[in-house]
Amino acid sequence: MIYIKVPKEITEYQQRTVLGLTIRQLKFITCGCGVGLVISFALFPLFGWSGASVIVTVLCAPFIA
Repeated sequence: MIYIKVPKEITEYQQRTVLGLTIRQLKFITCGCGVGLVISFALFPLFGWSGASVIVTVLCAPFIA
């Protein structure tokens, strides 16, 4: 007979809030977007939009990932 062990209590459950994301994921995505906006507007006068977008992508990828 085949059986599956089912835990009595689930302690690692995190409730999904918006768009299937947890609160922790929403915090990191918000931080990444905020850092990206600040960096892009700070670097725009120096590098233009194309250069600033490359730098923002490299710097914000760890936050969003």
